[in-house]
Amino acid sequence: VSNPEFLREGCAMMDFLVPDRIVVGSGSQEGLALMRRVYAPLTLRGHRLLAFDAIETSEMIKYASNIFLATKIGLINEFALLCEKVGADVEDLAIGVGLDKRIGAAGLKAGPGFGGSCFPKDLRALVRTASDAGSAMPIAEAVILSNERQKTAMVHRIIDRLDGDVRHLRIAVLGLSFKAGTDDVREAPAITVIDGLIDAGAEVVAHDPAAMDNFAHLLPDVDMAGTAEEALLDADAVVLLTEWADYPQLPWAELRQTMARPLVIDLRNHLDGALLTGLGYEYVGLGRTPLPPETALADSLQQPIAAE
Repeated sequence: VSNPEFLREGCAMMDFLVPDRIVVGSGSQEGLALMRRVYAPLTLRGHRLLAFDAIETSEMIKYASNIFLATKIGLINEFALLCEKVGADVEDLAIGVGLDKRIGAAGLKAGPGFGGSCFPKDLRALVRTASDAGSAMPIAEAVILSNERQKTAMVHRIIDRLDGDVRHLRIAVLGLSFKAGTDDVREAPAITVIDGLIDAGAEVVAHDPAAMDNFAHLLPDVDMAGTAEEALLDADAVVLLTEWADYPQLPWAELRQTMARPLVIDLRNHLDGALLTGLGYEYVGLGRTPLPPETALADSLQQPIAAE
């Protein structure tokens, strides 16, 4: 029996109890009957079970689901970089595209690239399976390449914003896990970004609410801060890599005075750039229209600095 899971890290219990679908494959009718009994508590509540008489079909459904989702993420990331070149705004673009029912809004959030234990591994396995079968999958190969290019582009973006030279500069990184809600750092964009900054001569100090211990095993030379506030102390820039809910709640008005240069590079568009600009920060989002420095929102200084 093949019974692929479609569980997101940080949401696994909900995804299991309220699934979009349950997929089972087996060449044995006895095996399929057994799985129907196993999932009866869910199917009796109206959740659909798809039973196939070929294990290969259920396995391909898993691979196909992940390549569709990864392609969507890869495309919105590429559009983010293009939007900056032509003066468009990727957040507005995502709304306009996502309202098309054939596409949908899920996954249309620009960022520094995808990571984790699922997409990268499954995409590589799919490409290898296709190659072994003599059936090339150039789109899947392109998504893998695009994702790695996106991570590397974020390193260059940070260095360019710091006048092309980060030697001896202190850069604070907020977020190490590949996404919020987990301590998983496998293939996280933070690995590529921080490694690239260190290679360029920067001093990196990082903070994450859950993933610092795991990350320290991968890059032991990174200084870990006990708090986000500590990470920003004397920093020449702060780079937001993971969309943790804690970070918009930081006392940004006070933190500006503790930084060597109040530069925020938000690679998740997670913070409210207008509010930060009003506080006197240099704010750089991803695929966003640049904010004029005269933006003033003094009456909103006490609000959480979260993007809408």
